[in-house]
Amino acid sequence: MHKEITLNEAFKDFILDGRIRNLSERTEEFYQFTWDCFRKEMPQVKTMNQINLKVFNQYVLKLRKMDIAPVTVNNRMRGVRTFFNYLINNGYIEPFKITIKKAQKPLKETYSDEELQILLEKPTKPELDNSFALYRDWVIVNYLISTGNRASTIVNLKVKDVDLASGYVKLNHTKNKKQQIIPLPDQTVKILNEYIRHFNPKNDMWLFPSIYGTRLTVNGLSNNIAKYNKKRGIEKRGVHLFRHTFAKMWIMNGGDIFTLKNMMGHSSIEILQEYVQLYSNENKINNDKYNPMNNLSVPTRTRMKIK
Repeated sequence: MHKEITLNEAFKDFILDGRIRNLSERTEEFYQFTWDCFRKEMPQVKTMNQINLKVFNQYVLKLRKMDIAPVTVNNRMRGVRTFFNYLINNGYIEPFKITIKKAQKPLKETYSDEELQILLEKPTKPELDNSFALYRDWVIVNYLISTGNRASTIVNLKVKDVDLASGYVKLNHTKNKKQQIIPLPDQTVKILNEYIRHFNPKNDMWLFPSIYGTRLTVNGLSNNIAKYNKKRGIEKRGVHLFRHTFAKMWIMNGGDIFTLKNMMGHSSIEILQEYVQLYSNENKINNDKYNPMNNLSVPTRTRMKIK
């Protein structure tokens, strides 16, 4: 057993180990956030030898008494479990097994067709000429619904990543660290062409920069889209909702799940099965064909007496 290292020092080593394994910045932030939550709710745990299954279970009970969703509880548990497993695997604490029961996921929220029509409506030319931020955010919204890209992917796009002549965009910053090349619809190519011609940026510049020309942060992008939506009278705020909306509309329009997997950068189709189950057009077709109510031969009554 290691006794010469403190709990905080062990967590720093854990983060360093993640960087060596090339974990994303967002994943590191997630581990930091979940560990901060643990320390806030369990201030009595200050030393390595206090870490055990009982302490973890006490933390879980505290989380479940809080006004947070079961999925959020599980996410916080997973972050802390990963750190504790690191401690176990490196011999800092005695081994114990942490089991997390799968929480029921809420239905993924998406933008409605009516909301999308409002968000995609092009601002007037004077508005576009006088406000780079408004123009950029309108183009981003169009890009989001065209690709389903993650926020972290979008803020890392450069002008040179977009091949408008061929209608493709190269994604260099993805969750699974694998470069992707995905097609763009003609309407989005037209919008990006106009946007790039208008500002005439250099190839190595950010495609969607801040108003100062620097790279947008993920939080900055989220705040900008939230403000854009609010100005349009749309209460929904999430950038990630566009990703859910993209997947939903792809399935509803009859798109196949394997192409969707490649477009969204998933390693498997399992996570997309939920969209198929909820939104596949086959559900409506099969319902019309097989639903008992549509196949019952019920005599038509011409007269009904109401008491």
